Amino acid sequence: MTKLHRLIKRCIEQNNPNLGTAESFSNALKDLGRWVLTLYSNGKLTFEGDKKHNLNLHEVLNIKDYVNEIGEQFIGLGYFDGRERDFFEMIALCHKDLSQTLEEFYNGYHPCYTYYREDSEPKGIPAELANVIIRIFEICYQYDIDIETLLLEKFEYIKHKNSAST
Repeated sequence: MTKLHRLIKRCIEQNNPNLGTAESFSNALKDLGRWVLTLYSNGKLTFEGDKKHNLNLHEVLNIKDYVNEIGEQFIGLGYFDGRERDFFEMIALCHKDLSQTLEEFYNGYHPCYTYYREDSEPKGIPAELANVIIRIFEICYQYDIDIETLLLEKFEYIKHKNSAST
């Protein structure tokens, strides 16, 4: 399910008086509007007169697509060498990348600052955080973890938990 599909589904659900409030429906519409604007701004959605258009949602990458693309790229580069990486080793590599993130901070770099080496490799805290995400996606690919679904479930749980505590 693409992000656009999820947002539309959420709007429909929140519009039901038994499931949502006016505020939750308004928030769902705002999220949908932002995403449609993003798609339009990136040329993924166009309008011509009053014609109906089919949006090719397969061109818009979602988290599952990134996980698969990263996993296939690592296989193509020989990272797996026909074997599964040890789970401990993969977590240790995430830890190493997080440590490098702290090292950039200790070296005085601002968390949003990216700089580039002579070979054009991005460096800095954002680049190190991207490395961590890539490592996590690699783990998800190897162990067939549907991280996109779990992220949505965790986010909904946290929202519900926070709204229940207020």
